[in-house]
Amino acid sequence: MIRPALTAFALAGSLSACGFIDFETAEAVSDLSPLEADPSGVALFVDLPEGLSIQPGTAALAFGAARADTGQSDFVTYPLEEVENEGLTGYRIAPSDLPRFRGQQMRLRIWEAEAPDATNGTFAVNAEPCTIGPGPAPQATASVMIQFQEGEALRPLIEDAPISRVFNAADVAAMPAC
Repeated sequence: MIRPALTAFALAGSLSACGFIDFETAEAVSDLSPLEADPSGVALFVDLPEGLSIQPGTAALAFGAARADTGQSDFVTYPLEEVENEGLTGYRIAPSDLPRFRGQQMRLRIWEAEAPDATNGTFAVNAEPCTIGPGPAPQATASVMIQFQEGEALRPLIEDAPISRVFNAADVAAMPAC
């Protein structure tokens, strides 16, 4: 079975502090079927503190599945394009990749219907952080929002999570400069 896993923007995927997660939005994300959802309007937005950014060109969506019964696999990594909304940088599948993504959704839906117990999938967003200047202040916070359809309001997924819960000082020091 293929379920969404927002495993990235390093901070979203690594954050284990439930107190910062908006459970209503998290439930909406978990109800989203990667095999059925229209990806054209879905975007993740990050509100990063001064001194922290996403390395250009590293935001990507990993999507695919493997069938244990036939040995078939269909995994694709889609680079995500940057979009702006409400002064925030967001990431979405490029419109030019939508036909390929929808074709993959159709193939994987067939696999899921034919062999649900033998089909295991991945749906994850990943990106690599980088620092600007000395990096973020130790008490800095970050947030992640999601938009399910273009034009809709951004919904909070992770709110004001301390960067220190995700990255320690050694992690920040090891990050490349933007």
